[in-house]
Amino acid sequence: VICTDKTGTLTENRMCVEDFFSEEDGDGALSLLHEAIASNTTAFINDQNPQHPEVLGNPTEGALLLWLTERGIDYLEHREASPILAQLPFATERKYMATVVVSRVRSGKQILYIKGAPEILFAHCSLSPDKLARYEAQFSTYQSRAMRTLALAYRELDEGSDLSDIPTLLEGGLQLIGIFGIMDPVRTEVPEAIRLGQRAGITVKIITGDTSGTAKEIA
Repeated sequence: VICTDKTGTLTENRMCVEDFFSEEDGDGALSLLHEAIASNTTAFINDQNPQHPEVLGNPTEGALLLWLTERGIDYLEHREASPILAQLPFATERKYMATVVVSRVRSGKQILYIKGAPEILFAHCSLSPDKLARYEAQFSTYQSRAMRTLALAYRELDEGSDLSDIPTLLEGGLQLIGIFGIMDPVRTEVPEAIRLGQRAGITVKIITGDTSGTAKEIA
């Protein structure tokens, strides 16, 4: 038996946004989306070669920054205009990253931005049953197409909120911004390598932190 990682081993580890789905309307929601992507991340884009920009940092976060850049949005300008007050890095056990900023979009209000696994964020968001069903259906569609999925949400904080305990702030009710479907193509040499292994009597197992739906589709 061979147990193999998925990302970067079976796939190219070259993330790109395939789709974005949101039930929120208006320019305000779009501005929040831009600020959420630009602020709640540790990645950067090296654009010294505009034809082939290079992601510095997490490839999934980089895919979101490239998505902004392709739409003419300067993520650095957004990031610098919204000072960070507190940040909780992504962790596998939590499956989300959180950042509190002084929001330019909301005129200096403290905004908590969350980015992470949809199944985690959905549980903390204020959604009607119909809206939740539509988001979950889109989430399932992304999984069935072997996409990595990310949900983005926010919460406007009260003055004097305790920023030292960000997980507790999630319990106050988040507002969902939308979900992304991000594709990581299978490496071209992988299918034949797996066929060779199987013909030799070797069973191949995928080990991944992604959802079971994404793992099955890659398999």
